This record gives sequence, structure tokens and C-alpha cells, in this order.
Amino acid sequence: TFMLKCAGSTRPSSILLSPRVLTFRRSRSLVMGASSSSSLSPPDSLELVYFDIAGVAEKVRLAFSLGHVPFTNTKVAFDEWASIKPTTPFGQLPILKIGSDTTIAQSDAMLRYAGTLAQNKGIDLYPQDKLLQIEEALGMTNDIGRDLRPCIYLAMNPTKAGGYPESFKGTPEHTELVKNV
Repeated sequence: TFMLKCAGSTRPSSILLSPRVLTFRRSRSLVMGASSSSSLSPPDSLELVYFDIAGVAEKVRLAFSLGHVPFTNTKVAFDEWASIKPTTPFGQLPILKIGSDTTIAQSDAMLRYAGTLAQNKGIDLYPQDKLLQIEEALGMTNDIGRDLRPCIYLAMNPTKAGGYPESFKGTPEHTELVKNV
């Protein structure tokens, strides 16, 4: 169990975190809550690390680009992933390296951070008067992504996910199956 204190709250809450998360987060303060954009200084460098696909990092890339926030877009080849995975905070990509000492591993957090950095440049990608609608849209896109993910993985490797072998394509049975979808 780890104690987590939310900004503005007088009571800490206890949550369960895996040993891997605790190891990564042990030396960092886990305080959640919105900080004012004026107190956020621009980082020395930003490096977004993800596979060579759009995926969940694309929204972050777009926000950085729209906000004129300079960043390095590092693409990881799929065959490199096994060796890199143990070095990532939660064993997943994308990660965002902020300067030389901070790594963030959740794309929605990266997206909000990109919006805050853009706002510091006078580009309002995350306006406070639209915050609820933005959060609703983000929640909806996450729901849709969660529902579509099995289809995407099946299409990427149909035989591995209990799908049909490559030789099934083009057969009359395949044609019939596609018509019925």
C-alpha cells in the first residue's frame, strides 16, 4: 500500500501499486492535481518514445506540433521492444522523457502536459472554459480505443489471436464471412 495525497485534500488515500511502480516512483512526489500553467517552466528537452505507428502517441505528437512545442520523436522498432521494455516505467510505451531526470508513461498525461506547454506559448489547446468537454471527448476516445483494440491486434496478427490463417484469405468462406460482418 502506498499513500497518495491529492492536491487540495487534507486526507491521504491508500492505493495498491505494484513493486515495479513503487520502485519507479519511490523517490518522486505523488501529488495529483492541476498546477497553474504559469508555474510550469519549459523543459530543456522533450523526447517522445513510441513504436513507428500512430497509436496512442499520435495525439501527443499532434498536440506538440499544434502547440509549437519542440520535441524529439524517437521511433522504436518492434524487434527492439523486448530489450527496451524492462527499462520503461510500467513496461509500456509511449514514454515522454522530460529533460534528463523525468520520464512519464501515460499518453493522456502527456497530452495534458503538451496542452499546458502550448498554453505557456500563448496557444490555448486546453482552455479552462472547455475543460469538461475536452475531458469528455478524451474519455470517449479512450472508450472507443479500448473497444477497437482487439480488432486492431487481430488484424495485425490474425493467426496469433485465434483468427484465421493467411491461406484463408480469398477463399469463398472468407468472402462470405466478410459479407456478414
